[in-house]
Amino acid sequence: MDREAEVMDRTAKVMDRTVEVVDRIIKATEGAARTTERIVEATERPIRATERIIKATERIAGTTERTVKATERTLDATKSPRKLTESPAKQMKDIPE
Repeated sequence: MDREAEVMDRTAKVMDRTVEVVDRIIKATEGAARTTERIVEATERPIRATERIIKATERIAGTTERTVKATERTLDATKSPRKLTESPAKQMKDIPE
């Protein structure tokens, strides 16, 4: 083989190897992207769960506030006989939510 053919043969081999390496880089990058997507999804799940916990806690707090107000009214009513004539249902209606 002459020198020029030898150089072309080597160049072809280097280019083939370069294509193989680039393919491996692309596959690795795609794998990393899939892994990152799974990490994001795994991170979002506890965030959504925490948001649901916060909403439930806020509802509980609202209910607790209404219970405290009703209890305070009951205590006030026991101190004032005049208020005892009001029905508990009417007293509950007066409590703002």
